[in-house]
Amino acid sequence: YAGGGTLGGSLWGTYAAESGRWSGFGAAGVSFNGRGDILPGQQRRTTPFGGAGVGFELVPWLRVVGQVYAHTALFRNSELSPLERDSIQLSLGGIFRLGESTRLHLLFQEDLGVNASPDFSIQAALYW
Repeated sequence: YAGGGTLGGSLWGTYAAESGRWSGFGAAGVSFNGRGDILPGQQRRTTPFGGAGVGFELVPWLRVVGQVYAHTALFRNSELSPLERDSIQLSLGGIFRLGESTRLHLLFQEDLGVNASPDFSIQAALYW
């Protein structure tokens, strides 16, 4: 059994801008969570979240980027800190232009909210 036995939804807004070699974005929202079967008394029904990032085109084939993402804790009164701590992650990396319409995104992510999410991770994506 891997499901929570419930439905939920979210509402968010985003803004993105570019000016010359600079780019950036901001996003904020809230997730509405139904009462599930797993730890129902400890679940938070709403979870605010958000993020912001900035990028700079260092050379025509490389854009360096920095991003911060955060959300409030998904549960309360848990003995497991990853369940009851707010989470904030910092990602740093680059977007490599491999062709006219092909990009490789490589970012390294660090958990700034200690013990709230994976301590270190690597994000990779290929777009074409």
